Amino acid sequence: MFLSFQQHFNSLTFQNLPLDGDRLIERLHHSLLERFHSSVNAVTKLHDAVQSSMSSAGSRWRQCCEFEEDELTYSRRFGKGIDTDTACERLSIDAKNDARRLPGSVLDVMQRNYEENSGIKWQYFGNEDGIFTIYPASSRAACDDYDSRYRPWYVEALTPKPKNVVIVIDKSSSMSIQHEGRTLMQIAKEAAITVVETMNPNDKVNVIAFSDTVSMPNQCKDACYESQLAQATPQNKECLHDFIRSIYDGGSTVYSSAIEAAFDLLQASEDSDSTDRDHVILFLTDGHPEDAVDDDLSEGEKEARRRHDIMDTIKTRNAQMGNKVIILTFGLGNQLDVILLNAMAQQDGTDFDIPKNTSAGEIKAGRFTKVADPNNLRVQMASYYNFFSTVFVSDKPIFSVPHQAASGIGLITTLALPILEAGKLKGVVGVDITLQDLFADVTYFHEGQTTYSFIYEVKGSAMGRTLTHPLMPAPNTVEEDPVFVHITSLEREADFKENVYKVSQGNVENGTATFTSTRTIPRGNSATEGVDTLQVPSTFHWRKVSGTPYIVCLVLGENDRETFLTKQDPKGDDSTFIYHRVDLTSLPDLCRHFNRTATREASSVKFSKEAFLDPNEYLLSEETESRINAYTQYMNGEDEQNKYFKDGVRDMVVATAKADEIWSTTEDAMQYTAFSYIGTENGVFREYPGVGLNKNYDHTVRPWYERAKNNKGNITLSTPYEAASGSGYVITLAHTIVERQTDARASGTSDEVIAVMGKDFSLPYFSLFLRQIYPKCMRTDTAALSWTTAAISLHTISSLTLAALFKMALNTHTSPNSKRQSHRI
Repeated sequence: MFLSFQQHFNSLTFQNLPLDGDRLIERLHHSLLERFHSSVNAVTKLHDAVQSSMSSAGSRWRQCCEFEEDELTYSRRFGKGIDTDTACERLSIDAKNDARRLPGSVLDVMQRNYEENSGIKWQYFGNEDGIFTIYPASSRAACDDYDSRYRPWYVEALTPKPKNVVIVIDKSSSMSIQHEGRTLMQIAKEAAITVVETMNPNDKVNVIAFSDTVSMPNQCKDACYESQLAQATPQNKECLHDFIRSIYDGGSTVYSSAIEAAFDLLQASEDSDSTDRDHVILFLTDGHPEDAVDDDLSEGEKEARRRHDIMDTIKTRNAQMGNKVIILTFGLGNQLDVILLNAMAQQDGTDFDIPKNTSAGEIKAGRFTKVADPNNLRVQMASYYNFFSTVFVSDKPIFSVPHQAASGIGLITTLALPILEAGKLKGVVGVDITLQDLFADVTYFHEGQTTYSFIYEVKGSAMGRTLTHPLMPAPNTVEEDPVFVHITSLEREADFKENVYKVSQGNVENGTATFTSTRTIPRGNSATEGVDTLQVPSTFHWRKVSGTPYIVCLVLGENDRETFLTKQDPKGDDSTFIYHRVDLTSLPDLCRHFNRTATREASSVKFSKEAFLDPNEYLLSEETESRINAYTQYMNGEDEQNKYFKDGVRDMVVATAKADEIWSTTEDAMQYTAFSYIGTENGVFREYPGVGLNKNYDHTVRPWYERAKNNKGNITLSTPYEAASGSGYVITLAHTIVERQTDARASGTSDEVIAVMGKDFSLPYFSLFLRQIYPKCMRTDTAALSWTTAAISLHTISSLTLAALFKMALNTHTSPNSKRQSHRI
């Protein structure tokens, strides 16, 4: 079979064109600019519409929690049911009923954005009154569980500069006092958790609880929580939440040790990070300090000494950090040393014989907030960001840190802009965009054998964060919040760090650098079979994407080329192409094959997303009969209009149709085969019998395909695995098909891989075969082989055995007694 198909491909004509790095990087750069500018344009239109509506009377929108699922239409684009005819509201628990709502004119803009830009997802406006309006409308479980004012995207739009924050919470005995059924400790913990939630991964944060002792997180996996700040990733924030929930009241109120611990954390983190950041301590207490002083002093003298010592500690420690630290103090209740808390915030101890020290830098005064009603503590503390807000000069949308979409559509970023009225903050507008949409041309880039592309950040606190790279999962496949991966962890050569990464941080807009870099090549399943590495002389072409913090980079392998099959003419009938969604076709004589609807009349074809001109449009579209008819008419040559597929895809469909003829000559052997198939480098997958596959199925990243490519010219045998086609656990035999194979290069080791052919054998058949080849396997006094639980070691199967298996399975009429698992329907 493999030999016959290789001979067929040897008869075809291919064209090899060298890859042009300058042209490719310019194409990627231009595509990114278009996508970003389109998204920025959408959020700007929404901002302008909301801004204009500030002087108009709006109307209440239906609450999202009031929508029933049967009122909505499921959308692949959003991953849930939606209503594009309207928006809906989500209210915070303290939302003002008389707050201004958005008018219908804003809905009109949202709808136009939705229709004109398929890349954008949710559009919304969160206002300072606690009302969140989102389009399109969708169902939410609770009616008062969302407060946009404390979401990271909202806070980041107001304070784009990253922050180092230490939250210091009083846990002394007095925090056990009850207020309207809750203790002050419970109220303080709720406020602290909300503050942590406002942080994004560009920020760093930690929590200190104090009485006469100081407590910090120690139950987290990472011991560094006790010595420095933690990046505010979802995982770290959840750990801090657990610590806050575990705090209990007890003991006296000692300020100084808590302040020392807070400065220790800030200083340790400053030493390990050169990013320009705001440094802030949020200090919460409900009482006077009870720090140790000389017992011989009078009560008035003790108070004065405590104030003096506390202010001296702040002065000394902040001077060590160049007076960068801002202190925001919060006093809970009425048993407070208001004078001291205000002095701490102002960092002015002159009333306590502690003169200001401005020699270390300008002192940044903070703010003291007295919270007379404990119920307001959460709002007061969580609004700390207003102190740092730069909304009065911000006129460009921020790109939020990528995060996991709640609806399961992959990683998203939020473009956000603040809304002002008469210089006063009114709220923030936002538009969600998936990284899959923004970076599609880079994520799905596939040209040549050793050329690839990636994107990383180069500005601010996220310096070096990788957004997409071949060694990382595609953005739409990530099911959890992302982990920060620095680009130098993936591109490890010193030449990359010096000649690309460091240079791209400067004022230069683009550049190139040539050096030898490493390619990682999977041996099959990377997790179980490992990888090989290959050193390739390469040229790195990079460009800054204007208006964003991103760098796009193309890595061009030396002498790499793109191989094109010359034009192939379809036969003009359905003998060339049957789409894999046989359930949506009018094919006669469908059958059941391994409990799947199938056709045995001919093979079926599925395309991976890389075969499409717009991979995202393909993934998000519904596969209807009319769409499939359009595919079929183009592939069979009945309609030359092509609006879906990249150049060369139809040519490969025509060329691989030869497989039906080859597979039909081994019909007797086919009854012992679960499936036969061929997958090409440009995204064509042909399978017999023809069955439907998952839309995300991509044969080029499957272990059988990677394993064959890594062993070019050799037959490869897989370990048992559960097949995507529904045939249960199988063993796969696979072999590469190369561009052209001559007698002088019979192994094909120097020819470019064009495709991989494979056959799946069920485990029962394979087990019977081995028992015939190895009689010892039939003995009852030895442990039987369990193919469903143990992997087959290729080292135990000789080349002679493989040859016998190959011949027996594909070319003879004598096989173990097994029957084809299909019947007519």
